[in-house]
Amino acid sequence: MDPEGAGGFITPEWLRYGEIMNGRWAMLGAAGCIAPELLGKLGVIPEATAIVWFKVGLIPPAGDTDVFWGNPWTIFWANACLINFAELRRL
Repeated sequence: MDPEGAGGFITPEWLRYGEIMNGRWAMLGAAGCIAPELLGKLGVIPEATAIVWFKVGLIPPAGDTDVFWGNPWTIFWANACLINFAELRRL
């Protein structure tokens, strides 16, 4: 590998951009982990569905997947729209 050369498509600018995108996705993931618990404590969503992030999706009897704060299709389409927005902003 030639650190002084272009290195094909892997340039310092490309690597910098990749790190920025990874950081943005990590921030979105962190917000998604914290939001249900915080919204439940504020009373925006029912407290019974304010599940901490590490218990969501556990297999019974350790946890229950049926007590999330929204319809699965609503959550899917909200995620699809938000990811589409983030990807379009990236371009």
